[in-house]
Amino acid sequence: MNARQATWDVNRCFKLADRLVLSVDRARRSHALSSGGFLMVTASEFYGSFWHKPGEVPTEGEREAPGTKSPHLVLSEALRWVNGLR
Repeated sequence: MNARQATWDVNRCFKLADRLVLSVDRARRSHALSSGGFLMVTASEFYGSFWHKPGEVPTEGEREAPGTKSPHLVLSEALRWVNGLR
């Protein structure tokens, strides 16, 4: 991957992560998401990308193999889930 593409991909993921944090804050303020658990999002091209809802316990076998899901896809899935709580 060239440097320009890599920069674009990383910036896109940071923008999604920013949106996710804001959405989680809104969901907690509106009580659509309890403050008792945590949303776990792992987005990595090297170690695998996956996410879990609050209260879900990840197992070793659930971890996505590197390259199976893109960080962008995992962040987008988690963002859609949080935004659907309203």
